[in-house]
Amino acid sequence: MNEYDEEPPEWDAENRKRMGKIKRDVILKYYQKVFRPGALMVTSGRRGGGKTHSAISFAQMLVNGTYPELGKWRIATNVI
Repeated sequence: MNEYDEEPPEWDAENRKRMGKIKRDVILKYYQKVFRPGALMVTSGRRGGGKTHSAISFAQMLVNGTYPELGKWRIATNVI
């Protein structure tokens, strides 16, 4: 057993929970700014750079309702 296998102290677990909420709030604020009616998002980069993967990941997050504050989404795409 090493130092990483031990259970974190109670205060540390509470701190991690609080930091998770702060991180979620920052992410939510960003998504509310980006995913709004009339917003245009343009990505560019080299082939194989993950542009399509990122777009599909964002779409999946919206459709699954990961952030209910963003409302319900339907997405149409030509990516197969």
